[in-house]
Amino acid sequence: MFKNLRPLPMLQGQRILSYRGAMWHLHTAELHRGIRDLSSRHGIDVPVLEEVLRLSIRLSDESKGALITVGCHDSVIKFSDPPKTGHITWERMRLGESPDESILGLMSQDGATIVSGSGEVVQGMTFLRPPAGTVAEEEVGKGSKHSTAAKISKIAGAVCVAVSVDGRVTVYSRGAIAFKIMG
Repeated sequence: MFKNLRPLPMLQGQRILSYRGAMWHLHTAELHRGIRDLSSRHGIDVPVLEEVLRLSIRLSDESKGALITVGCHDSVIKFSDPPKTGHITWERMRLGESPDESILGLMSQDGATIVSGSGEVVQGMTFLRPPAGTVAEEEVGKGSKHSTAAKISKIAGAVCVAVSVDGRVTVYSRGAIAFKIMG
């Protein structure tokens, strides 16, 4: 299944946001190249990845954490506990069509938000459980969201986004950091 994949060119763990001259600068060319590479490697629509990253940056700006998986949703769900959301009802949500506040509200809850490769929110408030012994690229000092995102991206084949309350947005692909947006 993964035989002909190439690594993301020059984006393995690269920062795409820098602080210079009292201002933050987004390296948009690198960001767009990284999104296109992830899209082709994972079969996820480019607008879906762009929308997930836009929403992730909004969460980061609001000092809210999140764990978002994109693509391979059936595989991701195999490594999760059933959500305890029976007492909650929400309407079908699709990125780019549903109000931002509805999606951001769900993404900022405990657990992961699982999004299909076409942009449908499949499940929210889902606790992911990667198997013990799953080896992936983990950063020292980053919490369980980052560790879980790295491991789920490896075993399920999804793109995973970890948003820290300290502002960092880290995108994982196949168990490794694809790129970071520093907030």
